[in-house]
Amino acid sequence: QDGCLEQESLSPNFHSTVAALSRSTAPMQLGTSLLGAFTRYLDKRVWRVLWTLLRQVGVAAARERSACTPVRVQTGRVEVMLIESAKHPGSFIFPGGGIDSGETPERAAHRELLEEAGVSGGLTRLGEYTDTSSQTRTHIFLVRVDTVDEQWLEGSLGRRRQWFALHELDAVTSKKGVHAHTLSLLRSQDLTP
Repeated sequence: QDGCLEQESLSPNFHSTVAALSRSTAPMQLGTSLLGAFTRYLDKRVWRVLWTLLRQVGVAAARERSACTPVRVQTGRVEVMLIESAKHPGSFIFPGGGIDSGETPERAAHRELLEEAGVSGGLTRLGEYTDTSSQTRTHIFLVRVDTVDEQWLEGSLGRRRQWFALHELDAVTSKKGVHAHTLSLLRSQDLTP
């Protein structure tokens, strides 16, 4: 009623985390730990907007990402695996995501590919794409797929993956700059077996 959050609006884990931290850490560590606990409960989109603004004014560094173009040659035809967009179901994108602290772009590419598409293979660096509006830098990799898992993390959550012929990609991929740049880099490669 007086502008404070009601206890029911926070998860029980938040309350137990705060109680444990208040008993076991020094005041400075408590403040840092509480901030970390609180940020985990905020909507990801709010933080994405905030960090984009901080990057645009030069306070924060560009967000680092890795993206993959998983390819295979099937009956003499080059195919590329795309995943269904989580934000726009029914449209397809290249697998990829943020690089975690202490992680290399190559390691992030392997992790994202396995989580989002359930495939793995040898990586070749294709290039980078910088999006000045969102202040992100994406490291782009070609992956020659050698393993396709029947079950994978995001597949269990309902995310679809699908193989497309190289000539079909313009019609099915997002029109975002990073996707257009990735297609251009992909087409510049010799993809024969």
